[in-house]
Amino acid sequence: MGVAPANDTTQIAAYKKKFHISFPVVPDKEGEVYYGLKIPTLPFMIMADTEGKVLMSHRGIIADLEKLLQEIRAIHGQQ
Repeated sequence: MGVAPANDTTQIAAYKKKFHISFPVVPDKEGEVYYGLKIPTLPFMIMADTEGKVLMSHRGIIADLEKLLQEIRAIHGQQ
């Protein structure tokens, strides 16, 4: 799921169409989630379990996708 700070549903729909995004993206028009999590940069990814425990996070552009996928697979294997 994605959260779009300062964007409305029209902007989100255009972004999803342009970049072929299939996962849900919800608006955060007032920035409540963005500021609540104290996110300094975008993009920002959080992987959490069903209890809300943060399992990993990543700030900025993904420079090494394979390394990130290995980390996600390792976390998934522990669940």
